[in-house]
Amino acid sequence: MPLSTWLEAKDTLRARRHPVGILFGPDDDPRELAEDGKFDVDGVALIAVDFPVYTDGRGYSIAQVLRTRLGWRGELRAVGDVMIDTIHYQARCGFDSFLLKPGHDPQLGLQAFQLFTAHYQKTYPKPAAA
Repeated sequence: MPLSTWLEAKDTLRARRHPVGILFGPDDDPRELAEDGKFDVDGVALIAVDFPVYTDGRGYSIAQVLRTRLGWRGELRAVGDVMIDTIHYQARCGFDSFLLKPGHDPQLGLQAFQLFTAHYQKTYPKPAAA
């Protein structure tokens, strides 16, 4: 559901039996999830971030805020204009699942993670395995 729906009905949604997914648009501010400086993840199954066009970098910033400032440790999915060329960079910002746009082979997408051996930007620190 869109972030705006979650914000309007989060108390009701948290009381439901099944958690929901929150969809961020490129103009949404993830800091709106914070209550008293923290993000209560109760009732949230996953967060998806829409990339309306592959050249729109706002989703990378949203991912960084969710992971580093709000402490989101759950599934973070890139959706929209997600291409094999971009998933490596999205993963470096904290995305851990990807809905590739139609016409892109998921097997080639998995291979894309092996193409880059040098990195210019910092990465999201992955949580240690429990």
